[in-house]
Amino acid sequence: MAQLAAKEQVAHGDILTAEFQSKGKGQRGNTWMSEKGKNLLFSIYLKPSFLKVKDIFLLNIIAGLAGTQLINQIIPGAECELKWPNDVYVNGKKISGILIETSISKQLDFVVAGIGFNVNQSHFALPTATSLKIETGKAYDLGGVLESYAEFFENYYIMLEQGQRSHILRLYHDRMMWRGETHTYRSNGSEFEAVLIGINESGNLVLNCNGASKQFRTKEVEFVS
Repeated sequence: MAQLAAKEQVAHGDILTAEFQSKGKGQRGNTWMSEKGKNLLFSIYLKPSFLKVKDIFLLNIIAGLAGTQLINQIIPGAECELKWPNDVYVNGKKISGILIETSISKQLDFVVAGIGFNVNQSHFALPTATSLKIETGKAYDLGGVLESYAEFFENYYIMLEQGQRSHILRLYHDRMMWRGETHTYRSNGSEFEAVLIGINESGNLVLNCNGASKQFRTKEVEFVS
């Protein structure tokens, strides 16, 4: 989609879908594998002129919130969580991943929100992955699921555009995986135990390490156990 954007062949809000993906990009060089025609693989083109470059992480947040709302619409009562910085989990397993890419010159030119959402795939190489079909035993119309997701995303985008940043951050914290729990993390090659506090106003992860609050940007820290 970035190539289309460079040629001005897409407009704000356009969604580009793919049927199959074998080399989808993720954080830390991970890839997103998907069976042909089984899942949702799409990109949303955005021109958020109201957003400062430092606040791009908020688009990641609303993309995740839209995913959790979609899941709870389909599976009422399911435990939907957002794993910092860019994954959506249901009942303890990953169902969706998000990657935000930007084009910046003197300002924020455009953003492409790339989203993978497991819908009808029944088997995965990783035991930590799941799909709507695995969770419910039912198959779903991809177009209908995408339409619902797009509606939820648009609602959150409008909230962001209207300046409801604090409300969006509260919603994120309510869904944040492991918040308030003690786990082992790794940073600069060293492992340590910490309590996950949340994220700050810049989207950085905030951990309580032996009574001291420390902040980490994406790729500066990773979850171990």
